[in-house]
Amino acid sequence: MTDNKTVVEAEVTSGQARCSHAIWKEDLEALRSCYADDVRVFDLGAQFTGCDQLSALWGSCFPYFANPIGTERKDIQLTVNPDMAVATFLSRLTGMESDHPSAKSWLRTTVCLRKLVDGWKIIHDHISLPVDCSAEKPPYILDQPEASSAGRLSS
Repeated sequence: MTDNKTVVEAEVTSGQARCSHAIWKEDLEALRSCYADDVRVFDLGAQFTGCDQLSALWGSCFPYFANPIGTERKDIQLTVNPDMAVATFLSRLTGMESDHPSAKSWLRTTVCLRKLVDGWKIIHDHISLPVDCSAEKPPYILDQPEASSAGRLSS
């Protein structure tokens, strides 16, 4: 299973890279090819089923980004079996021209994939921010500033 698991992980990772490239190129058809036709999406401001609505969402978002739109992922955890995979990670898009925290925040992301006849497809995509109910706003997940080396002892 270890060799097969490694192959599946590589296929899923390659699929995520294709998805990122489609976003970078603003290529809705290539982006759609990463998703199952009946994908279930829970995005920050929308929830829907289907690639047509996914295309509409991305098409409405592209104008808010400077070219190119980059994608970043970190803290990736991947669970796979031969025909299903679940990836959880923090993600963000780059290319927004804004100093607002939302342009710098990492988003919590869960992607479920299924191996279909034409390859691995995203069947469920969930993107969220944590919620601070008392402040009625999200506690943005920002990069932590690197600690200064001043005052540190080095060996």
